[in-house]
Amino acid sequence: MSTIAPIIETTLGYQYIGFTLSIACYGITTVQTYLYYRTYQDDSRPLKAFVFVLFLLDTLCSAFVTHALYVMLVANWGNVPALHFFPWTFAAENGLTVLITLLVQCFFATRVWDVSGRKWIPTAIIIITALVAFGSGLCLTSKLFMTNYSTAIQSSFFMITASLDQGFASLCDVIITGSLCYYLKSWRSSGTKSTVAVIDRLFSYIVARGILTAVIQFLLLITFVTVKRNEAWMLAHLVLSKVYINTMLATLNGRQALRGKLDNIVLVTTHNRAHTPGPRLSEGHLGNMEFSSNDEISISTGLQGFASTGKEPQESL
Repeated sequence: MSTIAPIIETTLGYQYIGFTLSIACYGITTVQTYLYYRTYQDDSRPLKAFVFVLFLLDTLCSAFVTHALYVMLVANWGNVPALHFFPWTFAAENGLTVLITLLVQCFFATRVWDVSGRKWIPTAIIIITALVAFGSGLCLTSKLFMTNYSTAIQSSFFMITASLDQGFASLCDVIITGSLCYYLKSWRSSGTKSTVAVIDRLFSYIVARGILTAVIQFLLLITFVTVKRNEAWMLAHLVLSKVYINTMLATLNGRQALRGKLDNIVLVTTHNRAHTPGPRLSEGHLGNMEFSSNDEISISTGLQGFASTGKEPQESL
């Protein structure tokens, strides 16, 4: 029994802790999904269907991990050689995780497309890096289906594909964060206090999201490649899909407050412009780096693109 205990601790122990964390995160996903459908009933059907598909995939991930742990802890209890094999549901869960990662990264690629004024280069780079990570993740998943854990973990093919998967996924998240911050910064430099406050709030959302996903991917890569005596990498892997979905849902669910601020900016600016007699004093002077009401409306309208509902944009004021 003394020789079995360390094996259980370094395998099932980390799997159980990771499973507990992932189920807690799944609860947050469920609440956020409920709030989304309750609050944003006017969103476009494709966007609502996209959220539903992600929630369904994440539910399947949780179900597959539950089945895998049941096989390990109940069906194969006391069978030490079975600890060196992954049930097929764990391999399937890995495939769903890389798919969820791709879908969420493509969603944020559309945000970059909107904020950048439909510049295709940053969007294309994001999609390419996301596809490389996705392809590597699929290769890793197929390896899990074809071979047992002990053989796969020791192969150079497994190490390379895992490194490409996590490495390019982390790179993609960094590019998404950097691109959004870059284009929002260009708006910040020509905005007033009202729009700057909104942009600063967006900065906090974007940076927090990028740091969280990139750090989880990086920790998964480091622990998987360097820590070979145990399955510590399971802690990061089992919460990965939940982190991606929750960061996306947080972005969607934060739009109401953001759009309210933007609408107020546009209404106040338009009102001031309409009631300014004589020459348009609100247009300011270039020497003082003041900006016109048209600039204010343009920035606000651009920010509304980031907080869009997925419907056709309304005619600008």
